[in-house]
Amino acid sequence: MKFSLLVTFLLTCITEGFAGNDAPVENAHKSLRILSYNIKFLPRIIRRSHHYPLKRAPIIPQYVIEENPDVVVFQEAFDGAADRILKRKLKAQYPYIIGPLNKKAGFKINGGVLICSKYPLKQLGTVQYSQCEDFDCWARKGVLLVEVTDGTHTFQIAGTHMNGGGSVALKTSQYREMGNLVKKFARPGIPQFCVGDYNTSNLEPQYYNALIANLDAEDGPISGDLCVTNDHLNNDMEEDFNPKDRNIIDYILYRSNGVKPQKMTRTIKQYCYHWSKGHEDLSDHYPLVMDLVW
Repeated sequence: MKFSLLVTFLLTCITEGFAGNDAPVENAHKSLRILSYNIKFLPRIIRRSHHYPLKRAPIIPQYVIEENPDVVVFQEAFDGAADRILKRKLKAQYPYIIGPLNKKAGFKINGGVLICSKYPLKQLGTVQYSQCEDFDCWARKGVLLVEVTDGTHTFQIAGTHMNGGGSVALKTSQYREMGNLVKKFARPGIPQFCVGDYNTSNLEPQYYNALIANLDAEDGPISGDLCVTNDHLNNDMEEDFNPKDRNIIDYILYRSNGVKPQKMTRTIKQYCYHWSKGHEDLSDHYPLVMDLVW
């Protein structure tokens, strides 16, 4: 009898030991990776830019999949055929896709923002900027706000592509309209990420400070060797060459709404492939990645 009790005790300890090794840890940290990428899929009718979106569209998804973000926010997804290739190549890994933003019938093109996710997306709202200048007025630029649930956390992502250049007054109106949208849907315990190409240099305080203030969001340092997303000196897709024009104009900004992450890093990448004679960069912007641990 004593021997049987001893065997039972030992078997129970062994079983619980194995179960304990495999059981999920209650307080295990959950990571999140977000990728922001202006892919320069301008309409093919603009031939002078020599950007050839149909050549690059099948290649870019390979790099995105290898980067393995949870959510991708593309900008300048303006070319319908190239957009369809991009979606088809990403669909298996990123089955949840919303956009392009503000796609409507008419002579203007869409807003260019396209969001792809591993997890279910819910569209919360959109904005079309009320002011624009120059060629940007041919597009319905604005903001696409979605909510994402990864099974553990719920968070919101606002994707945008703002006017290229423009006065402080114009840009401030766009900062304000984006800020109004994200604040409208803000809730305690639901962090928000403001992602995209703001065409706002980190080296111009008048613009940059207005951006941060109107979104009431946090920026952060860049990790790694690359420290610019807009690089006229080294990027072979840049048309208006100015070697001094090297700065950050793409951001992933954070609105905590009471959620303080354990760790947050931002890294700029460079995706290169010899897709054309004289071209290796896959866009005129470098992609920006945020890694976050809750």
